[in-house]
Order: sequence, then structure tokens, then C-alpha cells
Amino acid sequence: MSFVACVVAAIPRSILSSASWQRIGFAAATLFCLLPPAYAADSARTSLAGHVLPALTESTRIARKSASEGDEALTLTVVLNRDDEAGFQQFLADVHDASSADFHRFSDPISLADRFGPSPSTYAAVRAYFAAQGFAVVEDSANRLTLTLRGTIREAQAALAVAIADFSLGERTFHANENAPSLPADIAAHVQAIVGLSNLAMPQPNWFALPLIDAICQLQAAFPIATAPGYTPPTQQQLFNECVTALRNLNSYWNPGGGGLRAPFGAGDDGGSGQTIGLVEFDSYLRTDVQDFLEIAGLPAAQINRLTNVHVNGGAQRGASESEVLLDIDTVLAVAPGANVVVYDVPFS
Repeated sequence: MSFVACVVAAIPRSILSSASWQRIGFAAATLFCLLPPAYAADSARTSLAGHVLPALTESTRIARKSASEGDEALTLTVVLNRDDEAGFQQFLADVHDASSADFHRFSDPISLADRFGPSPSTYAAVRAYFAAQGFAVVEDSANRLTLTLRGTIREAQAALAVAIADFSLGERTFHANENAPSLPADIAAHVQAIVGLSNLAMPQPNWFALPLIDAICQLQAAFPIATAPGYTPPTQQQLFNECVTALRNLNSYWNPGGGGLRAPFGAGDDGGSGQTIGLVEFDSYLRTDVQDFLEIAGLPAAQINRLTNVHVNGGAQRGASESEVLLDIDTVLAVAPGANVVVYDVPFS
């Protein structure tokens, strides 16, 4: 990567609206992009604890199918520390303390970041480090607490001084880091976690739910059904069978044979083709998370093109309910793969 390209990639778009933040971000990006590529290997490094899966002790290391697997795409999320964590915790205590002058004086995420960090210079430095290692920045966060990157396994191994290998656990295969990732000490001081080094956490069928389904359907079938002249109600056994079929279809999206999602709810060949489904959400999401879901579920990658956004009143920031937004989107894409999906994200105010 050229010096100019590195600097451009390293400056977060979220700080370009402020002249002072522009100067800080440019200075930090310039400093890191001037460092030689050997910086990652030669600088004193600090390991990040808590990143090696306990499941590796029960897993078997297996050989990779080919050398090119090191070029497999990898999406990582870097979680940053606040510069003043103690101050932030005191703020939380005060806004919930009825005796405090700051009781219920809440603040927005960007103001909190400006007050407690991470600072724009810290964020730019971490961003610049990964940009210099070949990672593409997928998305910045307005509160500067997360940084989503896209690279390869090989780039992750070099940037984090970590070995990523393939493993088997029962009938499952996955990749994971064998040792704790590490970063140059001045970068590691600002990083709380690196998320995405393993793909072990995959959805699995909840077979424990089957006895519960039977019990629910037995109760439902026991209730009498209103009748009308000329109408023959179904028998209790018919009601039970229909209920079990419906609930087991709901519970069995995931095909244990590895074929991805089952065809849901008898949606038909069109799968909602020609229809548009709107979702009103009070949080936001990462588009790459939806793309990852489509890949894991065995759905066509091009289905992401059916997803669009409408930002109402400026749109919502990603926050604590992001997973709910993703669950809504993923469910609709699975249930109605032929439909267009429009997400209307609205600020909760």
C-alpha cells in the first residue's frame, strides 16, 4: 500500500466533519503510515488475554486443504477501550443516583466519546495500524468504540502475531487462533478485544425443543373448537399433527445434514417475489453481518442486493439492540428470499 493510500484509508470518515479532528487524525495516520512494515514484528508487543477458545482443548487440529486457505476472507471487529474508564463508570453511577446533581442527565454516544474516549487521535492510530497491515476498513463507529475490518487470515496472522489453524470438534470443523493475539504495546493499550478470529460459534438446531413442542400441541389439541352448520371440525389427533408440523418447521430451519436453511413455511417457488417488506427499527446494523448470515445459511450472496435502508430523521446509531435488527432482517430474508426488504431506521427520541 502506498503512503498516500495508507493515510487516506487510515483517517476515519466520522472525524472529517471537524477541522480540529481532521488535523489530529491526519497527524496520527501520517505517523503510523511512515513506520516500516516490520513495525508489527519488531516493536515490543502486548498480548490480549481471553482470546483463545477453551474448546480447543477438546478439539483436534487438522491439516488445511490447500495453501490458498490463508487467503480466505476474514472480518474482524476491534473493540477499543475508553481513555477514561473510571470517569465513565462514575458518570454511569451519577446518572442513576437520585442524590447526584447529574441524576438522569444522560448523554448521547458521541458526546460520551468526546468526554471519556477513545479520542479521535487514538482511534486514528488504531485504524492506521490495521490499514498499514493491509486491512480494509468496512465501517467506523461514531462513538469510536468499534472498528470493523476486512482482510485475510494471512493478514490477520501477520498483524496480530497469531497462528490461525483448522480444527475438528465432533462433526464440526472450524478455524481458530491457537495463541493469544498481540499488538504493538502503544496500540494494544487502546484495544480491549479482537472479535472474529474463530468461526466456531455457528447456529445449531435446538433439538431439546422437540419434547416441549409435543407438550404444547397436546394442550392446544385438547381445547374444543367452535362449530358451525355444515362444518366438520378436525379431530384432536389432526390438530396435534398440524401443530407439531408447524412448530417443528419453525424449530428446524437448520438442516443438520449441512445443507443450510430448509425451505421455510412452504413459501412457494416465488418466495415473496414482487413483494416489499418494510421493517421499522430503532437501532442500526452492519451490512457485512447480513452478508455473513447469507453465507452461513447457504443463501445466495446476491440476496444482499434486496436489502435497502431509509434513514428517518437522520437514522439510528448502532447500539445495544443491533442484534434485534439483524434477527428481523435475517428472518425475513430466510422466510421470503424473493422479497425486497426495506429497513426504516429511526432515532429513538
